[in-house]
Amino acid sequence: MFPHERNVDHIIKDLDILIKHKEVTPISWFGTTNNLEASFGFRRYKNLLDDFKFHLIGIVIGIVILGFLYFYAKKKYPLGENIVIFKFPLIILNFIMSIMFILNNGKNVPQLFIPSIIFCVIPTIINFVMGVIIMLQEIKKNRYFYEWFKNNVDIASLFTILSGANLEMLNILSSQVAGIMLFNAPLSEVIQFYIFWGSFIGFFINDVPRFIIQVFYIKLVVNYDIIPFLTLSTSSIILANNIISKIYHAIIHLYSKKRKSIMILQNKKISCNLANENSSITVPRKIRKTVK
Repeated sequence: MFPHERNVDHIIKDLDILIKHKEVTPISWFGTTNNLEASFGFRRYKNLLDDFKFHLIGIVIGIVILGFLYFYAKKKYPLGENIVIFKFPLIILNFIMSIMFILNNGKNVPQLFIPSIIFCVIPTIINFVMGVIIMLQEIKKNRYFYEWFKNNVDIASLFTILSGANLEMLNILSSQVAGIMLFNAPLSEVIQFYIFWGSFIGFFINDVPRFIIQVFYIKLVVNYDIIPFLTLSTSSIILANNIISKIYHAIIHLYSKKRKSIMILQNKKISCNLANENSSITVPRKIRKTVK
């Protein structure tokens, strides 16, 4: 190639400069080209599979590794909530991708920039505050948890911070994943109830808005790269998981409530039957002995 020969990269750069400075370039001389967006310039269309194939391969390898870890943990301790092996990195990845999306891609669609910040910062603060309150309440009222807390202050502090990403992070403390004794915190049912409803609130103020923002971003942006793709993918998985898990929890709650009411009715029926049987028993009179 000759030193002054133009190639595709040079042409792209030249067009980008011409469009971005169209006020002083021939781009503004014609009606059609004058309508080109100066702030956007000229960008090469990206093919997600071609440009980010190594990233995608890395993601697939990561999923396979997590799968092996899950089956290992399942074999080692089947009673543990080993599914957190998938949930933990998914939540962390989604949180990191959401921040990177704001920093790198947020201004590509100006009307989505402020909502992206709002629905990232505010839910994080709310989740963190709720996480701190929940932990303090459990330390104060649950002496068994307090004993665990004294021996695991660092891990408790770490997951309190991580609860800002998702309040369900606190459930990992009692997951007993792979039988690791570090994650056997005796969380009370009341606290688990608070975590459930806190995550339910987070579903509406965090998961749903982020997903909607990502959907609008696809429709409004020209070039779609790996960060929005990962943000949308993780948001979709978390959203679907939350919807399904909340439905299952509702079914379990209704079933247990129905079963409890049936047991109460059965107990009442048994009590009534016993009462009826007792009332129907006639006690024979004492036969007097006749003395000759």
